[in-house]
Amino acid sequence: MVALLVISIGLLGVAGLQALAVNNTHTASLRSIAAIEAANMAAYMGANPAFWAQVAPSSVTVVYGGATPFSGAGASTLNGQLPSSCTATLCTNYQMAAWDMYNWGKDLAQQLPSGQGGVQCKGATAATSNPYTCVVTVQWQEKSLGLNATSSTTASTAPAPTTSTQTYSMVTQP
Repeated sequence: MVALLVISIGLLGVAGLQALAVNNTHTASLRSIAAIEAANMAAYMGANPAFWAQVAPSSVTVVYGGATPFSGAGASTLNGQLPSSCTATLCTNYQMAAWDMYNWGKDLAQQLPSGQGGVQCKGATAATSNPYTCVVTVQWQEKSLGLNATSSTTASTAPAPTTSTQTYSMVTQP
């Protein structure tokens, strides 16, 4: 009986470690997707530097599925510029940037829970010869398990899920 009790407790511990391992794998997957999507937007920006040089300094946030997909100080240059396609027709720099940002926001919404992104650019100053830079930011909701969280109804130490907003940012020079 004692051996069965010891084995049962050991198996419960292994099950708890398995749950935490699965949670950590999912968290790492979301963070990798965020990093890839930020690099994806940086590549879009690098392919259209003429637009990004014109709008710096400004900020644009894209939320897929909204009435107006773009918000922020630089959104006025993108709202109203979104073409139906840039693959079948030739687009201007503004239309291409709107197309890229819109599709990037769509990807974020599909791949990350409550995923949205933004770009904030800062122009070069007269006092320095630094080129303009942009910060690409990705935000999403992440659920995680608390290892030592306790439930108010029981005295057990079962992992309790928590949700938090995570942010990944990268600096780029288009």
